[in-house]
Amino acid sequence: MIRKMLVVAAAIAMPVSAIAVSGGFAGATTGSAATDTIVCKTITGTVTFSPKLTVAGYASGITTTTVKAALGGCTVGGSDKFTVKSGSVTGTIKGAAGTSKAHSGTCGGLLSANLQDAGNLSTIWSTSPKISNSSLTIKSVAGATKGGHGTFTIPGTTKGSALGSFLGANKGASDKTVAQTTLTTTALATACAKSGIASLAIETEPSTTAVSLG
Repeated sequence: MIRKMLVVAAAIAMPVSAIAVSGGFAGATTGSAATDTIVCKTITGTVTFSPKLTVAGYASGITTTTVKAALGGCTVGGSDKFTVKSGSVTGTIKGAAGTSKAHSGTCGGLLSANLQDAGNLSTIWSTSPKISNSSLTIKSVAGATKGGHGTFTIPGTTKGSALGSFLGANKGASDKTVAQTTLTTTALATACAKSGIASLAIETEPSTTAVSLG
């Protein structure tokens, strides 16, 4: 489940994978950044679980993760001239339904190497001039532990699809969102054992680019 908590982000995206974050819902625009790329150095945010994650999890139903994150330190690459002040990421990710043999909503499940969670993350960019938003359809998230924290990467082994700004030359095929939990895995395990985990804060993984699109 720690893995799943991480997925929800981003990401970090993101992916990441934010998570995570590419594709687009159009708004009033004065330019198009569809063929450009973007790299954001930082990601901070919160993922919320419904129902909350527990040690035992649930023998039926699904866990829905709601992601809210902010991207900073963004630099655009390409022929167009856009100044990106920040990015605001929102979205939901749904896990597989629980069964009597494979419960959903377990804290331990967050550490799974490849969760086939599915959902969508959208990013509203604060730019000059104004450009289209981005959207990323998520089909998997990769979880792990590093430096004592839970980490997640979007996409996992199964890539999603992107729309909107910052698709680059390969239409978002190289998109990647990476983030980590602010709490250590030990602290997460303790919290889960006490009363379960309803939400989780995420942040930039040290020495790692948080978001790369296009």
